[in-house]
Amino acid sequence: MLQIMHNMANVIHLWKSSLFCFLSVVTGATSGIGKAYAHELARNGLNVILISRSMERLKNVATEIEKQHGQKTRIIQADFTEGYSIYEGIEEKLKGLEIGILVNNVGMIYAGYFCRLLDTTNPAQVNCNTLDLYCSSHRKKGLIINISSEMASHPHPMGNIYSSTKVFVNFFSRSLHAEYKGKGIIVQCVMPLLVSTNMTYNLNPNLLVKDPDSYAKEALSTVGYSTFTSGCLSHALQLESEWMDTFHKIAILYLW
Repeated sequence: MLQIMHNMANVIHLWKSSLFCFLSVVTGATSGIGKAYAHELARNGLNVILISRSMERLKNVATEIEKQHGQKTRIIQADFTEGYSIYEGIEEKLKGLEIGILVNNVGMIYAGYFCRLLDTTNPAQVNCNTLDLYCSSHRKKGLIINISSEMASHPHPMGNIYSSTKVFVNFFSRSLHAEYKGKGIIVQCVMPLLVSTNMTYNLNPNLLVKDPDSYAKEALSTVGYSTFTSGCLSHALQLESEWMDTFHKIAILYLW
């Protein structure tokens, strides 16, 4: 066990040291998991580029990071619900920068019947949850972290659009990792359960509900060890018990 832990520590140290001289980019960086990842990356010595739609919040988070961690920040205002039109502006602002890490966190949830979403002229949620940035492969190293959700593990009535886009994120991430691991790029898919954020109405953290800061710290420690993860031990145990419960129900029906 000690040897396994030592090997894990070496792998994690490897990604940190190999990408230390590059910038990190975090989307949806002004609250919740995205903000926590931005702080954790800065705490580990990386300069951070923050992308989100609220300029005021971007400035506040940038100031927090610079004061608390002493790292440099840049901010880019972009609303991902606008779709492809935002990417030209983002690309222009990132041009010439050495980006080593992307945390693709931005997302939104829609609760309601699917037919009601079809009435809208712009299905913003699909754009927001499935479009992402891309790390260049020419330098033979890079890390992409795509934030998915436990809701991708099984159907969610009244939340089917969100859960379906997260299924896409899961398979996209795993396929992308298979395609680019030979080029030195790690693509990790993180599938959290309940984290105390605006999206979950800021639930009180407890044994099952993680606060964003501790979640990001634990999830980031899995980089280099797992490319498909719940991000933390308590969520992994919950997801495992969920799958086992489903398996038992299917087994009982089959045997019956």
